Amino acid sequence: MTTELALNERLSKSMGDFIRVAVSTNIAADNLVVATDLNEHDDGEDKAFQDRFLYIENKNNEDKDRKVRFYYTANGTCNVFGAALSSDTNVADIQIHRYSYTKKRDAINDAIKELYPILYREVDDNTTITTNSALYEYALPAHMLGGEVRQVLINTTQTTITAEDYDRVWNWSQINEGRTLRMPGLFASGHKVRIIGTSPINTLSGPSNTIPLSGESQLSLLTAYA
Repeated sequence: MTTELALNERLSKSMGDFIRVAVSTNIAADNLVVATDLNEHDDGEDKAFQDRFLYIENKNNEDKDRKVRFYYTANGTCNVFGAALSSDTNVADIQIHRYSYTKKRDAINDAIKELYPILYREVDDNTTITTNSALYEYALPAHMLGGEVRQVLINTTQTTITAEDYDRVWNWSQINEGRTLRMPGLFASGHKVRIIGTSPINTLSGPSNTIPLSGESQLSLLTAYA
């Protein structure tokens, strides 16, 4: 599994657009973020980070992405646009970017959608669908939407769900733009249906969100496409 935060860092570094430091003074209920370690990156100049974006990774202001109104090198202070930040009693980690962290997240999410089925999530679901003797068609689970069913099996015992208790179902079809499973016949009520297939990887909406990818080649492809 890989977090959104790690993916965004990977993308930012590939663009030469990544600075991370910890604040030197806990964030207060105002628009100032003080991080004296920024002095290592500012060439001793006021306005060094003016019009860049400041992203707060964690603590009370997690996932805040603000444009920098002004930067003061004397005390490593960024004055950011927007509403006052939340007061914090812990040391937060921040990032400075030329391009918004949130926009990079959007680019990663677009790449996730466009790279399916090259990059995908494996699905093995035996909890969502239970047979009804009056139905041929069953709604597929939400996590299968946009995906592909590859195998359908049915529990033969009703009471247990080990692999040996499933029989393969043939001649089923995935209809209604992939939202519905049509069975080839009527089955007695109460049997669990096992769905095996693939679905698009989930998109990301926060730094701790994860996607089921960890291989170097997969992450490199996703980053390059973003």
